[in-house]
Amino acid sequence: MPADIVDLVESAGGTVEHGGGEPLAELARLHRYAVQLATEAGRDADRPHLLSRSVILP
Repeated sequence: MPADIVDLVESAGGTVEHGGGEPLAELARLHRYAVQLATEAGRDADRPHLLSRSVILP
């Protein structure tokens, strides 16, 4: 990942994750991490504040 992007993300208060595994496994790992962060912050990961789903399946 380019250093300028890492610097930009970190300066905005973000965290950069450097995965190196199979892409779908990394996606699942990152999703679990995001849900954990939301839970620890007292948020509902299934109902994000100020966001709505654009696709709703029956």
